[in-house]
Amino acid sequence: MMSNSMNRAIGRWVCTAVACASLMLGSAVASAQMGGFGGANFRPALNSGEIDRMIESLAMDADQADLVRSLFAGFRETYEQASRDAQDRMRDMFREARESGQFQNMASMGLNTGREWQKRSEALVQSFFSDVQTVLTKEQQGHWDRYQREWRRRNSMRGGGQPGALAGENIDLFDLVDRIELEDEEYDRIDPVLEAYAIELDPALSNRDRAVQDMMNLSSALLEGKSTIEDLESKFKAVQRSRVQVRDVNDRYVQHLGSHLPPEKAQALERAYRQQSFRGIYSPTRADGYFETVRRTGTLSDPQKSALEMIERDFRSQTDQINRQLAELQKKRELEDQQRFFERITAMAQGAMGQQRMRGEGGPGAFFGGGPGAQDDPRQTLFQQKEDLVESTLNTVVALLTPEQLAAAPKPERRRGGWRGAEDGGRQFDRLERLNVEQRMRERGGQTDEGGRNRRGN
Repeated sequence: MMSNSMNRAIGRWVCTAVACASLMLGSAVASAQMGGFGGANFRPALNSGEIDRMIESLAMDADQADLVRSLFAGFRETYEQASRDAQDRMRDMFREARESGQFQNMASMGLNTGREWQKRSEALVQSFFSDVQTVLTKEQQGHWDRYQREWRRRNSMRGGGQPGALAGENIDLFDLVDRIELEDEEYDRIDPVLEAYAIELDPALSNRDRAVQDMMNLSSALLEGKSTIEDLESKFKAVQRSRVQVRDVNDRYVQHLGSHLPPEKAQALERAYRQQSFRGIYSPTRADGYFETVRRTGTLSDPQKSALEMIERDFRSQTDQINRQLAELQKKRELEDQQRFFERITAMAQGAMGQQRMRGEGGPGAFFGGGPGAQDDPRQTLFQQKEDLVESTLNTVVALLTPEQLAAAPKPERRRGGWRGAEDGGRQFDRLERLNVEQRMRERGGQTDEGGRNRRGN
């Protein structure tokens, strides 16, 4: 018979595996489900900022706005009490599991309770929306579907950098358009394109979130012995297909929007999209920071300024080429990476890795390591090329400076570590595997703040 300590160890590994799987799903649905593991996501999909957007989008008058805010105050009070009750029940349930030593049941209980809470949460939100509709005029009712589409997009795509999401999947193009500061006539030109984008994106998001929900339900059934790993793998592939569908809508509409903008604005939009899609790849390097540091000394001669501009232009051209290659490789490899990660966590959930750990064969290193194929990843070579380019560029800039200038702007030290630990380590899925699960859950609880253009509706 298994000892209590061994039972607890396997239970903890199972819980961690299911938590990692849910983080990998990376959607608002999974976030709500996993509230049971951290309590960070017992938050409504509505806040005061959303109510302001609703009032503006539907052009409510002052009396309507006051009434809607009053309805929201009641909703929030009811929601917070229901949230506290649900969290209390979950804490009691987990405490009983700890005291009894039945840790293997904790993951299943967490998923089931999270699913029950999600249903309750959604029911409260829909009840509030029904109340709001009674306040609207006939004309405002005609704009309700458009507002709801806008709300679903914001709620489903919140947190563009969620782990598990494909590059570009959770980027709201309305928010992105706000960032490039278009002129009014340019906004007017792309309004029909944005509306078409919102209409096409809506069912793709719904399909993705439904697929994630189905997988979460199947995860719970698996832990209860009512399903199989093969069923779960089939659902996982359906989730990934739905992710690709959402990502592809974004990819296409970035190009479509750009075709209606002046070349420099189109380039700015594409650059912003790539930078947000591949955050680590396009993050500033030590050389980028050093260019600015040297300029701020205010002591450069005209020849030095010209030389620095030429060095910087050449550096940016070369890094852009490397970044584009890295981005394309990541886009090709990320589904593969997630498949490998899925295979490891399902093995862990079955207890195989937990058993190996207790025999000294596995453990966190085996689970959180790079896995098969990590050593020959072609991204490693490109990241090293980029780091070498940064270092050689810094050396070139240093050679331009006088001893006095160098004293005012010393060359930054070279960072240590391998390609995944480098400053431009990229949005590698392997990084997710090394994150602390509880911390990631806390980070996943927030909402993004859309720009003014979003509030105009879609």
